[in-house]
Amino acid sequence: MYDRVEKKVAIYTPTAFSPNNDGINDTFTLFAKESAVAQINYLRIFNRWGNLVFEQNYFAPNQLDLGWDGTFKGEHLNPGLFVWVAEVVYVDGRRQVLEDGVQLVR
Repeated sequence: MYDRVEKKVAIYTPTAFSPNNDGINDTFTLFAKESAVAQINYLRIFNRWGNLVFEQNYFAPNQLDLGWDGTFKGEHLNPGLFVWVAEVVYVDGRRQVLEDGVQLVR
């Protein structure tokens, strides 16, 4: 007899952020337990027309300084819904592609 235990790894992504330089929710990134997630291979953010507006590769979770600040080529983007796609690598070597939306609020 054996018990089957499923690993549940909490990865948190905000549903909205407000890059207004108040020090609160100014960037969008992925948050996770560092003991469970080895790295994020990529985080890509697309506008409503499917154009890539941000990409960051090979970074650890929870790094606000490597997240998206709501700009594209140095210009502030208008508020709206953006789609993000990320590949997460867990400490056991397993990879998972995640996708969702994030609301940019100004």
